[in-house]
Amino acid sequence: MLFADRVEIRNPGHLPPALSLDNLTHDHSSYPFNPLIAESLYLAKYIERMGTGIQDMIEQCKNAGLKQPELKLDDAFVVTIWRKQGQAFKNIGGQKGGQILLTDAQIAVLNIIKNNNRVSRSEIAKTLNIGSSAVQKHIEKLKQKHIIERIGPDYGGYWKINQ
Repeated sequence: MLFADRVEIRNPGHLPPALSLDNLTHDHSSYPFNPLIAESLYLAKYIERMGTGIQDMIEQCKNAGLKQPELKLDDAFVVTIWRKQGQAFKNIGGQKGGQILLTDAQIAVLNIIKNNNRVSRSEIAKTLNIGSSAVQKHIEKLKQKHIIERIGPDYGGYWKINQ
């Protein structure tokens, strides 16, 4: 499942009795539930080695500057891979103790409005080098999230930032 701050990989299966969550992070033997399928995948080069997937994920996360994946075993086996803070979305203080997720483009529009609350949509488009319709979509999202509101008419009015 994909979340703003993480990816969760869930498998309804369970670990073989010889393995624990701690064993998965160190060299260990492979115990495929169906050795014929595992061997076929290996021979077809869909997998490089058996029993190294979790260690490979840990290494890839480390190389990407991410924290180590979390492994959990309850009703399912769950691997959680955390995204870099602010990589895809940025968090800003939300209303009622929550958080509101904004894209980089929405943050750019918001910053322009913070610097000049009388800025027009066409001026924002020109500054960001994007189309007016894209600016309109970003503004609508900011309005839906109650971050900004328009006070007065399009000409002569101004933007009010609610946070």
